Amino acid sequence: MHVAANMGIMTSLMKHGAIYNIKNKKGETPLDLSKDKIISSFLILTHELFNASESDGEIIVQKLSKLTRDETVAIANVQNVQGNTLLQNATLNQPPGIVKNLRKFLLEKKIIL
Repeated sequence: MHVAANMGIMTSLMKHGAIYNIKNKKGETPLDLSKDKIISSFLILTHELFNASESDGEIIVQKLSKLTRDETVAIANVQNVQGNTLLQNATLNQPPGIVKNLRKFLLEKKIIL
């Protein structure tokens, strides 16, 4: 992800479970190295959603619903440095009702089975 040249490559890596906030040997994340505004914005959104999964889970579905299907699949499958997807992270940190709403949204969009 540190050298993804365009958004297509970035979303493909994310769809296949890449770690969005992994650091290289210099301690830099993909966001730190990104020179593409679209990729940077998407990585910032991903980071915000993972933060929300630990604090304010109610905004997750709202933000995901504004994305394309490919973008939603990418965010649903990408992992954090702990190896958790967004849904897994929400399950660990949010009340059951928030997790249920997120899971329902992902099921309805056929993002998860």
